[in-house]
Amino acid sequence: MRRAKYGLTLLGLVIAFLLLIGQEAYRSWQVVKADAATDARNLTQILASRLELEFGAAERVVSVIAADFDPKLLRPERVRREQSSVSRWLRSHRHAITSASALRIFDAAGNRLYTSMDGEQGVLNIADRDFFQAICKQPTAAKIFYSDVLTGRYTGRASMYISQPLLDAQKHFLGAVIAVIDVSVLQEDLQKLDLGPSGLIALRRMDNGALLIRYPGKIEIQNKPDPQIPIRMAILQKHEPRGTLEVASPIDGVQRTLGYQVLANQPFFITVGLAEDTYSAEWREHVRVLGFSAMAFIGILGGVFYRLYRSELKQAQDEHALRDSEERFRTIADYTYDWEYWLSPEGGVLYVSPACERVSGYTPEEFYADPGLLDRIVLPEDIPLYREHLHTLETHVSAQVVFRIVCKSRDVRWIAHGCRRVIASDGRDLGRRVNNRDITDLKLAEQRAHELAFFDALTGLPNRRMLLDRLDQALLQATRFQRPMAVMFIDVDHFKAINDRFGHEAGDTLLRQIALRLVSCVRSVDTVARSGGDEFIVILSELTDPQDVRLVAEKMALSFHDPIPFGTDQLHATLSIGIAVRAAHGSEGAATLMRRADMAMYAIKSAGRNGHRIWSPGDGTTVAV
Repeated sequence: MRRAKYGLTLLGLVIAFLLLIGQEAYRSWQVVKADAATDARNLTQILASRLELEFGAAERVVSVIAADFDPKLLRPERVRREQSSVSRWLRSHRHAITSASALRIFDAAGNRLYTSMDGEQGVLNIADRDFFQAICKQPTAAKIFYSDVLTGRYTGRASMYISQPLLDAQKHFLGAVIAVIDVSVLQEDLQKLDLGPSGLIALRRMDNGALLIRYPGKIEIQNKPDPQIPIRMAILQKHEPRGTLEVASPIDGVQRTLGYQVLANQPFFITVGLAEDTYSAEWREHVRVLGFSAMAFIGILGGVFYRLYRSELKQAQDEHALRDSEERFRTIADYTYDWEYWLSPEGGVLYVSPACERVSGYTPEEFYADPGLLDRIVLPEDIPLYREHLHTLETHVSAQVVFRIVCKSRDVRWIAHGCRRVIASDGRDLGRRVNNRDITDLKLAEQRAHELAFFDALTGLPNRRMLLDRLDQALLQATRFQRPMAVMFIDVDHFKAINDRFGHEAGDTLLRQIALRLVSCVRSVDTVARSGGDEFIVILSELTDPQDVRLVAEKMALSFHDPIPFGTDQLHATLSIGIAVRAAHGSEGAATLMRRADMAMYAIKSAGRNGHRIWSPGDGTTVAV
């Protein structure tokens, strides 16, 4: 009777243990799937940010070119005469777009007039291209037009064309500014991500679901509309610009967890797919280990079961310890991405992932030995923010914050820091779990995007966009404090001749040195900007006396008495400076001051260059300073 009793008990325990193994396998599978969805979503966000930055830079460049381009340069006689200078101007803008192979300007008939690409010769017409025909038919339908992926007629490479129409005052179509994006450069960036042998990255159009870029290969259906693709339908039906789906690819039949995100300002969405066979490999190994462990456990359990009835109290204690052990395992397993650690309620370090060394330079052993190191590596300027975060955790289950840390190498890195309090099933405080994600590259990308938007790539001076903003601020200050101010338009005399004689490198060197010398001639409150080509604009704010502009102009001219060295040659430069002064009680706006300064500059150029003039209403034009 007793043997049957313990036999049934043993059978019940075996069944319960198998159920527990099955439950653990199912739970761990859910964790694996959740982690895969998180990874796919995070990778999608990173790639979307990169593409938004790249496409955004291209949009800004073509917009700046379209805004600054003089429609008179479309005339045939001007094309022949200005070909070299406009091409140099385009090349100076192309460097702001990493993936651009060329910047081109086409007339209304689709003929290429200007290009930034060295050595590009012959006739190139794109009138038969669908995207160009769409611009011609409805040039005001959008500010920026995106083409499908096409084979370039000149380069023979897969390219995407980002275009902005050139319009006259009546909105008539005059031509287009086009940035040619080399798709292979974008694909190289995609290939840097390790997604496993069956991973997938795809870029599709939002309007019709057409596939533009896919990695790896298999793009036989490239540019073919597919409006019913599941991800596009999910975006439209759920009104969610980002998320995850589990689908089998219609192209290769692979089951994947897909992360998707709609680009914020472009008509595309990107997907990143992690193959189920790849991310489940470790889980399958885990299940095999659990199976072998179960078999061993059952064998051992059968051999020692006869002692169980004498140790019921011990068994209860062991079961409690087992639950604690399982709970700790689940706590750590929930956070398996980036650098994570688990702190006890007393502040001790219970677990640190190996990724800590990659992010901070410190090993897990150093944190185990010195838990206070976790707080000391916070950058001193960010300590108040970090302390406020810890205070938030006293009343909240979880909290997130972004701050900087000082690595062991003394490098400073940005960290996205998330904390969650750990509460046991019986209500006990088990400390807090922490996840640290290194977002330094993202922060640097944001900083670079800001620099591209507001600073000239060649000289480092503010560009025209920042100049206009600072001019508006200077006008507000001048009006508020009733002080005079001035705007100077500066053109480098005979710059084209220097460029033609010594080459573009000499021209670039000359422009950089001119920028340095002009900055040295003004105060820190003033602004020196490069408006394009060989033209510079200076804002002199908070003048004590309007006649101080004479001293500044003379100082600028004097600074160019010494030649600029270039290799074994000497570059000599003179300036033509036009000046517009706003009196202390003046009411002129930015457009008026810039127009007057421009008129004064052209007046001094007509008078022989190498001088400066101030605009004067007395004679309707200008007066020599």
